[in-house]
Amino acid sequence: MELDCRLQCRMRATSRHSSNWQILMNNYLILLCSLLLFGCSESRVYENIGSTMSPTIQDGDKLSVVPIDGRCSEIERYDLILFFDPTTDEERYFVMRVWGLPGEKVEVENKEILIDGVKLDSSEIVSLDSVADYGTFKSVKLDDESFFVMGDNLENSWDSRFWGALSCENIVGYASVVAEGN
Repeated sequence: MELDCRLQCRMRATSRHSSNWQILMNNYLILLCSLLLFGCSESRVYENIGSTMSPTIQDGDKLSVVPIDGRCSEIERYDLILFFDPTTDEERYFVMRVWGLPGEKVEVENKEILIDGVKLDSSEIVSLDSVADYGTFKSVKLDDESFFVMGDNLENSWDSRFWGALSCENIVGYASVVAEGN
């Protein structure tokens, strides 16, 4: 495993909502399930830099990434994924949460995320209180190979609200925290 790989994430630290023990155990279970489903020989470890996914993933946390190998149809809403920055040719990675799936129409309006006109109940995932700071996001209709992603730290996340849909070809794999940093 390569422990020196680093993610280029832009974020600001905030307080954790759950105990460290619960988060660690939850992520170990996700990792174990991922390894059982997708095999363990391809898993790589990356270090998170920044706080785009704060409080879920903190600066310095180690992430296990299981490659999707083109299996984008298996990605589900709220999955954490690692992907290449879609706005540059530089090798820069981001980790974010999937909100919109292929074929869906996504809108971010009045502190709500609407999928095909229906409000998502994301209260257990992340608070959307800060999303209104950006005003009303123009809706986007995702094609058959695209996803809508946002960081959990909505006040400081450069994501699909700014650069649009994320293509399947940019997605590296599923991400989960395996060790807390700092």
